This record gives sequence, structure tokens and C-alpha cells, in this order.
Amino acid sequence: MYKYSYAKTEAEIKKEATEVLKALNHRKCPLGVWLDVEDSSQIYLPKEQLKRMIHAFADIITSAGYHFGIYTGKWVHSQIGGKEMGFDYWIAAYPNNDTGVIIERIRPNIGEVGWQYSA
Repeated sequence: MYKYSYAKTEAEIKKEATEVLKALNHRKCPLGVWLDVEDSSQIYLPKEQLKRMIHAFADIITSAGYHFGIYTGKWVHSQIGGKEMGFDYWIAAYPNNDTGVIIERIRPNIGEVGWQYSA
């Protein structure tokens, strides 16, 4: 499952996590739950606040037995420290003039498990 977050506080992101679990309704989710943290309102949050928010969401999801990962653009590496958080990453990295062709030279190298190479 993929969840685009608009949260700017821990309380808001905990509510989002609870809503995800309600939507899943105990169904299996073999690929896990991926939190998208790249909304323009989140990019300028303090690094430590964003990290606390991600951990709060992850704690709720993993406590329910689901795998958790982060989906975002490449800015995540500098903003939250990449792999040091201990989560899997699905990174979007593609050129502005995207034609759907894989361009290996822009492949992120920040410990990701997935790469979205095209819009």
C-alpha cells in the first residue's frame, strides 16, 4: 500500500497511519506499506521533526505486522539521512524531460530497494 502524507505534526501522521490500518482491515499486504514524504509542506520541516514523524508512522504500521518503507524523491537522503533510519527506500529520480527511458546515470545510490525511473 502507498500512502501520500500531508502531515506536518506527529499527531497528524499518527492519524494517517491509523487510517491506513483501517483501510487495510487486517488484509495481507505482501509489499508492505510505503509512506510518501515529499509534500511541499514537509520539505521545509526541521530534520528531527520529520524523522520523529516517520518513526511514529512506522511504529504504528510495524506494530500491526506490516513491513514499512519510505517512498520519496532524492531529497530524502540529505533531509533525513537515508539508510541510517533503518528503513527501505523507494526513490523517485527521473529527468524533467522524462520520456520513459531508463537513464542509469541518474539512478540513486542511497540504499534503496526500488527506483521509480519515470513519471
